[in-house]
Amino acid sequence: MILSDFKCKNKDCGFIFEEIITPDVKTLKCPRCGSQAKRIITTSTVNLANEDAPWIRSILEVVDKESNKPETIEFLRNPTRSNYKRWMKAEGLRHLEPGEKPQKPKIDLDKIKERVFKKYRERTRIEI
Repeated sequence: MILSDFKCKNKDCGFIFEEIITPDVKTLKCPRCGSQAKRIITTSTVNLANEDAPWIRSILEVVDKESNKPETIEFLRNPTRSNYKRWMKAEGLRHLEPGEKPQKPKIDLDKIKERVFKKYRERTRIEI
């Protein structure tokens, strides 16, 4: 038994419907008008709208929406797996390998101390 599509031969009706049949059946009666309906070949109806994982859309929250880079613009416009990979490569990012821990960015504490102390001096200075 197979699921097959049929189209009514009556030009006024033209109804398309599905039936479960044996492979040797070529015609059936149209359920709408009773005319003869011929078996037609149709492509499968695979939904490709969700071909990518749902988490890809969550990446859009961290993408720089002001960027003029073509990879970023395309990823924001069409968040697919292939555009995600192009965006990652353009940004110099990569996935963590299994068991790999994220590296903490190296912070120059001397520069931070200098900036904080400079701001402190500006706020607390006394002018005569």
